[in-house]
Amino acid sequence: MNTSIMYDEILAQRLGLIPLNINPDLFTFMKSNDESTDLNTLVFQLNVTCTKKKNSPSQTSNDGEKYDHVKVMSSDLVWVPQGDQKEKIDDIRPVHDDIEIVRLRPGDSISGIFHARKGVGQEHAKWSPVGKPTL
Repeated sequence: MNTSIMYDEILAQRLGLIPLNINPDLFTFMKSNDESTDLNTLVFQLNVTCTKKKNSPSQTSNDGEKYDHVKVMSSDLVWVPQGDQKEKIDDIRPVHDDIEIVRLRPGDSISGIFHARKGVGQEHAKWSPVGKPTL
């Protein structure tokens, strides 16, 4: 669910570009006809709603002082272990906690479950951090 001003497609791309702090050797590549398993997929949950702070100053123009969760950050992503991932892997999280995903206005919310899988930039150019796609 996304009630922010950002289109779902753009939000999905921004989420897909967040680097994760995980050893990629622990996971296998997922082929197009494979199903998601704990060996090839990580699951993250995001549930953020912008609400007005209690006892917030009414005369301030700073949205951060008036509202909670104005900025949805990469630190808001919560890893949901699947299968025996909890025993094999410590904590999985984004490399940087301060990556801004989207800004919300009061009443806006974003909630969903997101699947991350191991891939390479050659598969699709939008996942390649630099350079041009190979043909």
